[in-house]
Amino acid sequence: MDMTSSHTNPPVTEMFNSRATAFAQKVLLRHPVQSVFGALPREVIANGILSRSAIRTDNSIIVFNWIEPHEDNVPFHTHDFDQTSLVLQGTLKFTLGDLEFIVNAGEVLQIPAGVPHKGLVVGGDQVFNIDVFAPIREDYMHLVEHQSHHFR
Repeated sequence: MDMTSSHTNPPVTEMFNSRATAFAQKVLLRHPVQSVFGALPREVIANGILSRSAIRTDNSIIVFNWIEPHEDNVPFHTHDFDQTSLVLQGTLKFTLGDLEFIVNAGEVLQIPAGVPHKGLVVGGDQVFNIDVFAPIREDYMHLVEHQSHHFR
């Protein structure tokens, strides 16, 4: 039995180069973006209680929030996208319906789409948290205008 074949596999470097070229073509269509989130344009709302900035990808928006201590007068709200809230500094009390969650620095809370919720700073320190929304919140697109040249 003849074990030789007329078909030969391409050399590994040739396979790598063709895959690398395909990857590079994808990357050229969507440029990597590096940002310093503390230097991004900020929006200040709620009488100075909340300042925020954001970046986006094709399918999500990431919002950086600096929240000052405030009274518990934040209304419940809901939206049609999932929210993942990472607390990096301070403590937030989230109320989801009739459930309460205390989220400390280094912790994360996942809020499913459609669940009424609100947040409140616990204690006297500013909170810094990052919210990730997927899919993109169209009502937050003004926060990512600085990236408009990356998305057509």
